[in-house]
Formats: sequence, C-alpha cells, structure tokens
Amino acid sequence: MDTEEPAKAPHGTARVTGHILKIVTEKGTTATYRWYRVKGMPGTPWNLRLIKLEKDGLDTRTIYDIEWRHGAWHCDCPDAIRRREAHGQSCKHVLAAKATKLLPKGGRA
Repeated sequence: MDTEEPAKAPHGTARVTGHILKIVTEKGTTATYRWYRVKGMPGTPWNLRLIKLEKDGLDTRTIYDIEWRHGAWHCDCPDAIRRREAHGQSCKHVLAAKATKLLPKGGRA
C-alpha cells in the first residue's frame, strides 16, 4: 500500500510507507501515524485506526478512529468535530487516508 509519490490531499500532501501515514500540511507541519484496519460493525466496511507517533517513532498514545457512519467517513479527532459542526468538512486524517487510498472514497471496502 506504499505510495511512491506523495498524494495530493486538500491542504497538504500525504504518503504511506508500510503501515506509516505521513501528513504534511500546507503550513509545513508534519504529523506521522501508524495505521491499522479495524473491523467495523456488521454490514459496514472496515474502519481505520491512527496512532500518532513522535519524531523518534514512539507512540504518543494519541489515537484517532475513522469509521463509516451515515454514508460518510468520520474521524473522532477534535479538529474533525469542529469542522463537521461548523462547515460539514472532513479533517486532515480523513482527507489524507482517502488521498492515499487507505479508505475507499465511497465507503466500500
């Protein structure tokens, strides 16, 4: 599932190497996550779990879950909650996961 070139995601780029997702925003900040597929509820696609990593690769114990609900992908990060409530937009985690094809665009696994 490695992406050779960084995938263009709205507001930045994203790259997958093995089970590592790296997101670089337009402002130049980098966030690195270890990703796992997690089984969803019966009749739904698998979900995605992101565990944020420190620069040295250690786990920060910050975990974000992206799941398929009500016909769309939803992340439980604080930014996603603000964006969804204020503008109906997705956070960088959902946008990066879609751009790198970790998530199917229409929710089909």
